[in-house]
Amino acid sequence: MQTRAIFLTSGTMRTLQFEVPDFAAMSDDEVQRHVLARTKDGRWSSQTRWLLEQFGTNKLDLNEAWAQTWIDWQCPCCLRRKAEIARLTETRVLLCQLDWHHDHLADAASEAMRDRALAGIEGDLLVVRKRACSAALPLISRFGHVLICNDCNAADAAMKARLGRDVPRTFSFSPEEIARFVKPAPHASHALDEDVGRALWPAALAQYSERMAFAASMGERIAAGRHDHVIHSYSDPARDYEDTRLLYRLAHEAGGIRNRPDGIGEALLARSRSTAGRSTTGKKRTTAKVRIPSGDEFRAIDEAQTRASPPWRNAGPTWQCPGCARSKFEILRLSNKGSWRAAIMLLNDFRPETDPESLHRRDRGQNLPMVLTVHWQVGVCHDCRQIVTDGMAAQPGAEQDSIRVADLRSLVGDALPHTRHSVVKDAILNQIDSNAGWVAAVKDYWAHREEVHAVHFERYRMMRTTGVSSDAARRALVPTLVAAAKLPAVAPEAWFDWMIAESERLSRET
Repeated sequence: MQTRAIFLTSGTMRTLQFEVPDFAAMSDDEVQRHVLARTKDGRWSSQTRWLLEQFGTNKLDLNEAWAQTWIDWQCPCCLRRKAEIARLTETRVLLCQLDWHHDHLADAASEAMRDRALAGIEGDLLVVRKRACSAALPLISRFGHVLICNDCNAADAAMKARLGRDVPRTFSFSPEEIARFVKPAPHASHALDEDVGRALWPAALAQYSERMAFAASMGERIAAGRHDHVIHSYSDPARDYEDTRLLYRLAHEAGGIRNRPDGIGEALLARSRSTAGRSTTGKKRTTAKVRIPSGDEFRAIDEAQTRASPPWRNAGPTWQCPGCARSKFEILRLSNKGSWRAAIMLLNDFRPETDPESLHRRDRGQNLPMVLTVHWQVGVCHDCRQIVTDGMAAQPGAEQDSIRVADLRSLVGDALPHTRHSVVKDAILNQIDSNAGWVAAVKDYWAHREEVHAVHFERYRMMRTTGVSSDAARRALVPTLVAAAKLPAVAPEAWFDWMIAESERLSRET
């Protein structure tokens, strides 16, 4: 499908007609030819398909950063172009991966500054001091975020491991330093020149230490009020008059709530990514002895989460995960870094609509397999939430609501205490595929909420700005909303009353 642009001139108006692409339904050739994809890359691009053919595989692991850059992108560290960076793994997966590399010094410096600058500060002054810390941070880090190839990013970690335990956990080699100690070759991970890395290390450590000291000093200066900077306006009103914003507003209004030109960029990215080379999500692990936390270790986590996490605090001491039926104590496990981890995270759950009038009005010829009437948030353990995250990563275009809370029970099965869930990727993907009707109902539910709340807001705004009664606002608004296609032309007053009642019900119940 190609975008067609047609200008029609009539008096003082010009009409621009174009087709919004459905990237999910398009073939690789159609995506490749589309004007929005011509400078992009992805699993559909001619180069990616050529690489798959050259390496003799149909397994591809292509991430979002790769898809967002053009075909001839070059790594600033190793100077290899994409066609040279792509490599085959031992399991014959074509790996097309770029990573954002950032200076972990910024994390440590930010913490050091904030510990000093924000101690005992509350209210509006706290906001001012936080802004001062954020403004100072770019002066401290050795380099900004930079996109590099996966092999160069891995080389940073590998060189630090070779240098030993003296390397601070929050130290990162700069792109220029990485470029000096890697030995790049086409279609291969990097060999390292350890002698060069060791030669670079003393000067890099000196910079790290000096900047950490500067961060501590800045924290003390900010705490003393010597860098307060009040911002009175967060946006430039002139931006609202840019052509791109005005054109999008026109398309946004013309499409209405249910047919807006939203999500085109994400749809193209979803069509461009590929996780087909990943065989499992939450791989089966070799049997290992499970470390059971002591009572003191659990109490320390429980107290910390009670202070910092509303979902944990609101769940109460007798909570059990609705996905895996484990208690707060049983979800506590060691992370990959060896520290104790436990968290309760929120997912949406929904109730089907049963009211005959609402079912009739919500249908509108959509033939939905189900209609949802209300949603609420359910706290699940971090391991059950990870299944949802893994599903979103494995199935481009999948959303948080693509897996229901009820699905987690069957996916997890018999959960083990103090252990991460082990779920096969194919089971997650099959569940997402079988939930297509559910996802359509969820999208309709969110659109319905927005529709009725928009009508309710129009009535509220008219009553507030003009002082008219509710009935007067109804009489004035109904013809306007019909003309704007926000109310049906048949019996619009009844539709208006129902939408107002729906908005008020949803506000009470959610």
